[in-house]
Amino acid sequence: MKENFQVSVIVAIYNSDAEALKKTLDSIVIQKGIAWEVILTDDGSQQKDFSWLPAYFDNHRIQNYRLLENPENMGTI
Repeated sequence: MKENFQVSVIVAIYNSDAEALKKTLDSIVIQKGIAWEVILTDDGSQQKDFSWLPAYFDNHRIQNYRLLENPENMGTI
């Protein structure tokens, strides 16, 4: 059965610094008492390394996350 989320948090990323992104995620993962998911979306960043994300979420015992990546920047739409 699919879990019903009370909150979906969308984090838009573009050429984001890993440390800044970790601070953003830290502020999300401390939330308690709600069912939530995190959706990270990257809009064709030139510099990106998201290889650390699975370990980050594993360390925080979080399974409800997705990373969506555009191969190129779509600009303002």
